[in-house]
Amino acid sequence: MPATNSFFNWFYYGLGNLGGWFLFFLVALAAVVWLFYDSASRRLPALGWRLGISLAAFLILPAALYRFTVNNVTDVVSSPLGPFGEPIFYLGVLGGILPLVLAIGYYVTYQGLVVCPQGHVYEASKGKCPHPSHQQHLPTPPPPVRPVTKPRKQEPVAEETELPARPLKKHLNAWLITTDGRRNYQLYVEETKIGRSPSSDIVLEGDKSVSRESARIMEQNGRFRLYPVNPGVYPRLNSNVVRQPTLLEPDDEIQFGEDTTLRFVTSR
Repeated sequence: MPATNSFFNWFYYGLGNLGGWFLFFLVALAAVVWLFYDSASRRLPALGWRLGISLAAFLILPAALYRFTVNNVTDVVSSPLGPFGEPIFYLGVLGGILPLVLAIGYYVTYQGLVVCPQGHVYEASKGKCPHPSHQQHLPTPPPPVRPVTKPRKQEPVAEETELPARPLKKHLNAWLITTDGRRNYQLYVEETKIGRSPSSDIVLEGDKSVSRESARIMEQNGRFRLYPVNPGVYPRLNSNVVRQPTLLEPDDEIQFGEDTTLRFVTSR
């Protein structure tokens, strides 16, 4: 089509014979630099976004090679890349557009979120990380001094033994984030229990269709697997019913009950 041919010629030989591909290259470069800078400054777990936008930007490199081996239309026959001008053209267009699309998607996903030095994702509007590990514990005041009185004979009382405090579980650099990005739950080492029960590690109390003990996520050597634990109500992974242990990948979406969907995110 004439319009397509005109854009093809402009893409390679427009802008004073420099080629319109250079504008696409600048847009892709700006998107890549901004995403890397923003995710690093907020310490966000955006490894997948960085890798995706980098690979998308590389699609424009064949267009640059083609432009400097084919200076005009008459050189197409003699150039080794001449017969591939059309597919390289489409790759170059995608290489300029896809990084911008990915940058917008990243912005929407992580808008208003930051990461504290301990790796917890939270909303920047809260001012500080609300995770319980950041709460300052005030020292226990000393008991009041009572006047010394003459001891009275008392019956022996069995000494009460204080039960040891339940140890805190160690967190991992992995999270379950709501689809709107407003809430996040950090996973624990080895095992994370998920359900509506208050004894769960991740309590999903807003959705009555979630069972009291819905699922568990087990971690081993940096790999995460989703285990269903309620035979009557199975979770869904990317819309597929999970009936047996299933390996999780970054950006997988897990549905618990009817209305609760969480996205799996990891910084590894």
